[in-house]
Amino acid sequence: MTSRTIITGIPSTVKKSLGVLFFIGCIINAIPLGDFIQTSGLTVVIIPTIFSALWLKLKVGFPVGRFLMLTSVPVGILMTLFGMHDVLQSADTYREYLGAGAATMLLTIFYAVILTLVGYAIDESEEGLKYKADIKALLLPVILLLLMMIIAIQSSVGSEEFLSTYFSAAVASIFFGIFCLLLLGKKQIRIGRALVDTSIIGIIFSLIISLVGWFNELSLGGIPIDALNIATLGMIYGSLIFVASFYTSIITEETTEINFGVKNWHLIELSALYILLVFAPPSIFEVFS
Repeated sequence: MTSRTIITGIPSTVKKSLGVLFFIGCIINAIPLGDFIQTSGLTVVIIPTIFSALWLKLKVGFPVGRFLMLTSVPVGILMTLFGMHDVLQSADTYREYLGAGAATMLLTIFYAVILTLVGYAIDESEEGLKYKADIKALLLPVILLLLMMIIAIQSSVGSEEFLSTYFSAAVASIFFGIFCLLLLGKKQIRIGRALVDTSIIGIIFSLIISLVGWFNELSLGGIPIDALNIATLGMIYGSLIFVASFYTSIITEETTEINFGVKNWHLIELSALYILLVFAPPSIFEVFS
């Protein structure tokens, strides 16, 4: 009996569980655990992803692995940026805390990437198989996401400063304009696809506008906070719309028509560009200032 035969004979659930345990164990062994464990960060990522995945599996049979693979990254980005935005607002005043604050905020992205990889590894969804859920089935996942967003916001700025900190009519208008253009201008586009395309294109526009403002405002020792706000809020709005598009696509049965895996990668790439914008080393403009 070969080792391949032995592995093949192990029940699928057992193999998946062992794989996840080995993976988590190796990650824990590779990192300074005390620096990477944050209860609040774990909570705001795990509850709207794992709990929602199990709920939709129970209600409509949606694969747990696929749900984790497609929603963990946007949820992680969303929760990270709620805290990051507040940290960056006070960067000029509390520079000595900027590094530690940024490291703490980025932990939610770390947790999200782990969940995404686990979801990819255990996903056994059938190609082309459609899953449909009504609004009632999605009510709990939406409530859990909103609840975790409220907790993340409360821990950052509090409800009294929510609108002044996280709402921008200018950034919102970028996404609204793109959504209207796609929905009204593109022939036979459905709302789920219009939303997911709006999320990606809106983030791209926000980052480009932010970069233009960044270079116009950049001065040695100063932070172009207005330009930075456009990028951060663009990432927040885009990530939220991405999750909304995924839930909408389940209701409209567009999940198999939209390649959310590719869209997810685009979101990761844009997040990397955002991180470079915020934390990149000095540019040639600064070097020769």
